[in-house]
Amino acid sequence: MANGFRPQKKLTQMQLTQEIAKLNSRVDLLTNIVAGDIKRLNILLFSYLKEQGKAQEIVCPKCEVMNIRPYIEGIEIDPRCADCGYLLEELPQEAFDGQGSLMDGEE
Repeated sequence: MANGFRPQKKLTQMQLTQEIAKLNSRVDLLTNIVAGDIKRLNILLFSYLKEQGKAQEIVCPKCEVMNIRPYIEGIEIDPRCADCGYLLEELPQEAFDGQGSLMDGEE
């Protein structure tokens, strides 16, 4: 005993395993709570954008998931489904011919 305190014993393998399992369950719980909050915020944000006419709903023909896409200047729109990656809209021809404004830079 040093200074009136008993030194802490080392944990056994089983105790370590139990403590790690408890920690994992707490991290899972926290992750689920944060994911739920983010989902609620996304619903609020996209509902507001739809109300303002700044978002469009597109149903994926492959997986039938509703994709909500914002139409805000300066935000690039992903033409693929957020769930399965299926191409929702064909890219405009100007993206391929180098004539339009969709090219990142001049060649």
